[in-house]
Amino acid sequence: MSLVDSATFAAARLVVDQVGKMLGEFPKLSGLPPSQPPPEQPLAVAPPPAPPGAPGNGGGGSGTGGSSAEPPEERNPSDALVDLRLTEDLLNLFGPAFRLRGWTLAEAKGRDISGGLRRYTQAAGGGHSCCFLLIPKWILDKVPPPRAHLDAVGAVTFAFAKGGRAFVVSPQLEAPQLVFQNIIGKHWLRMNNLAGRFIPWRHVDDFRNLPSDEERAEALGQLFDLAEVEDEPPATSRAVPVSADDLRELRRILAAVKESWEVLVRYSGVAAFVTDVKLDDPPHVVASLVLLRLLDHGVVAGGGGRHALGLLLDYVRKLGDLPGADAGIINEIITRCRLLP
Repeated sequence: MSLVDSATFAAARLVVDQVGKMLGEFPKLSGLPPSQPPPEQPLAVAPPPAPPGAPGNGGGGSGTGGSSAEPPEERNPSDALVDLRLTEDLLNLFGPAFRLRGWTLAEAKGRDISGGLRRYTQAAGGGHSCCFLLIPKWILDKVPPPRAHLDAVGAVTFAFAKGGRAFVVSPQLEAPQLVFQNIIGKHWLRMNNLAGRFIPWRHVDDFRNLPSDEERAEALGQLFDLAEVEDEPPATSRAVPVSADDLRELRRILAAVKESWEVLVRYSGVAAFVTDVKLDDPPHVVASLVLLRLLDHGVVAGGGGRHALGLLLDYVRKLGDLPGADAGIINEIITRCRLLP
């Protein structure tokens, strides 16, 4: 995908700015006076990499994501958060217990605000799903938190569909700096309706020390709120089929919208469902493909009964420059086809 589209860069800059604006409590949390920026930290000499299995190495897994052995001081936090998958060690720890509950763990991808892809671990079962993200300790535990770390963690939310759940773990970290707690628990929800929660590492160790997979399967209900998730109605579609005439009207309306497709799919929360669509193709081609992908996806797991197509149309109908007649058509289709609760 082309990254030179000015609308895409404008949207990305907006996200970065909003992270700072919405975290007005940062000076209070860091102990800095409001007018004073966080002081520059001198580069530290990186210690030699810990041997496999040593503390801080994520339990000895050879996995992926945030477990890179590169010196933290030399890494870009945005680059480090492209791969958010659980390590192999954690997959081996949680996998059998999830399978006993009828769930599976697998790699998933979501489109980033700039058009790139983030990789993460997704659990799915019984019509439900949730996401697991590994964020390195050196990002969440820096004192004071650098602006680059705040921006990078704040932007993670836009790789996921609205209405989802995300659980964050960080090897050997009991709790992130309070400002990151607010980003994960409040900012992600406010900006993209993504319910995020940090899991203290001691809970992972407690889980690891349980004597059997059966007891671990039971403990998943508390550790990751699975009991609550499983009590929700399965994400089966209540929607009435969208007619061919409806699709022709929607294709016409979407192809004429002035916003770029990168902005439309990102801020409507459907980017994760159209990762194989080239958004810089002609607008009518993109509109056709996006409509098909969203219809195929159906109701968003953990999204409170929202259909993927309903998320896009709900965003589009609120655009200020959308003709009133077109907004009326969208409203009628959403209501008649039950695309939103």
